[in-house]
Amino acid sequence: MASRPLKIYISFYFDEDIEVSIAAMIASEKYDVLTARDAGMLTKSDREQLEFAIREERTIVTHNREHFKELHSEYLREGNKHYGIVILIRRNSFREMANRLLELLGDTMADEMENQLRFV
Repeated sequence: MASRPLKIYISFYFDEDIEVSIAAMIASEKYDVLTARDAGMLTKSDREQLEFAIREERTIVTHNREHFKELHSEYLREGNKHYGIVILIRRNSFREMANRLLELLGDTMADEMENQLRFV
């Protein structure tokens, strides 16, 4: 049985709370980015957003701290796997937020994000 190729870089999925200009800045650096808008996931619940990210093997990026902290805890309690949750803390500018995500991409491999909750 052939194994699937190892994904080295994090693939991001930006929920609808994240400004699309931030996603565009990350994508312009040649990283794999998918937005809720492009995925046809606008107006879906937080759980549906996370489940979509899991099916796509992507790390979800959101500003929604409380709901995703709860979902993260629930997934760990139930022994379920996700590919990472990044709570993007609002900053003074979109560029500053994008730079924080780029730092994460430079310092962290995809396998290191499994079942992780990070505040960036």
